[in-house]
Amino acid sequence: MFWNTMKYEIRRNFRTKEVIIWMILFPVVMGTLYKFTLGNLGKDNLFSTVPAAVVENEKDQLFHWIMDAMNNGSFSEENDITEGGKKPLMDLTYTDAANAIEMLKHGDVKGIIYIDPPDEETKEDPQNRKMAEIMDMINQMAEDGTLAQYLDEESNNYVSYYLSDMGDGNFISNTKLSVMFKSNGADQSMIKRMSDMYMSMQEASRELAANAAMSEDGEDVGDISKAMSSDVPYIKELELTKGDTDSFLIYMYNLIAMVGIFGSMSGLTIAQNLQANLSPQAARRSCSGMTKSKQVLADLLAYYISHSVCVIITITFITLVLGVNFGERLPLVYLGGILGGIMGVSFGYFIGAVGKMSYGAKTGIIMALNMTLCFMSGLMVPGIKAMIIKYIPILNEINPVAIISDSFYYLSVDADLTRFWGKMVIVCILTVIFVLFGFLMTRRTKYASL
Repeated sequence: MFWNTMKYEIRRNFRTKEVIIWMILFPVVMGTLYKFTLGNLGKDNLFSTVPAAVVENEKDQLFHWIMDAMNNGSFSEENDITEGGKKPLMDLTYTDAANAIEMLKHGDVKGIIYIDPPDEETKEDPQNRKMAEIMDMINQMAEDGTLAQYLDEESNNYVSYYLSDMGDGNFISNTKLSVMFKSNGADQSMIKRMSDMYMSMQEASRELAANAAMSEDGEDVGDISKAMSSDVPYIKELELTKGDTDSFLIYMYNLIAMVGIFGSMSGLTIAQNLQANLSPQAARRSCSGMTKSKQVLADLLAYYISHSVCVIITITFITLVLGVNFGERLPLVYLGGILGGIMGVSFGYFIGAVGKMSYGAKTGIIMALNMTLCFMSGLMVPGIKAMIIKYIPILNEINPVAIISDSFYYLSVDADLTRFWGKMVIVCILTVIFVLFGFLMTRRTKYASL
């Protein structure tokens, strides 16, 4: 009788139009709308080359080298637009001050970088006078081509020559950078960051060269020159996962979480069908020979199975039809979705067991709860979740929808599974709590007449 009850509940569940609409059709439609309206969120216009003008009031060869390396080397952004898969960070135009101002006024550039000479006090320093003389000599040699004899044949750069022959690092520029903008924005912030980065690299280069000069045996020179010329991978890029981490996925995470929590509608039916004072079907079942505990277990298993099928259909549609990449951990996405759906059914069972309100009243309450939980998890307004985490973090920790969506996010961004499994433990604990309290409120109910 137990297995027959479970089988009939599964069949009845899939014959209910509300289940077909809310658990299958609704997420398919919502997922499709998200894909076509938000699918390029975080991809299109995520990064574009920033045009800037450079006014050299003081010649700075190091600035040219570093900016060329940043624009053409490992600092460039990956993209599918430019040949070779690299997009330069900035498009620099070297010009005079008057032309730079005109370009800024007409919007041809987003900002102006001024390369200014050292302060007057710094210029009077004997070491800096020596540096200026050396830099003039190097620039002259670079212009007339005589510097080629000092090229490193393997790495094709001047750094080894500078470090070994110029000694204490005084050949490194000591110029000052200043910037001018017409307005504020992301492009202007990029120019400012690049300028600050250059000043930091200038200082670091001077220190590296000075340290190399102080080495007694000179063995450090080769290593430092390789590091400065990017021959040594002192910064290594590691791929945590192969999934997307753009903001569009947040909507898909919350969509799956929503399908999970909407299982509460099915769970509400379980409680309704176990209380004889609320449902004719429950009255008939109360007269059967099956104990209340077996009825609860059969119904829960039936709805767990049927709702898990709905979750699997949703994730499969999002992955295979919409082409959303959840990375290498797709089986764990299925697991998280299924456990989230089980928690949703249990949540509905618990709400349905509370009080003696009608089925319609409880349906309204649970729908209001579901939509509120989805809203707080960021399904409608992604920024609301960040506000909750900042001001009322406990709400995010106990929100079932946020717990499920956070677990998916951790799968994408974390190298290990510690935080993911932590969220799954919370899901299981909440499921047990909902089932336990729901069962306690329904199992000992007695009726004067049926």
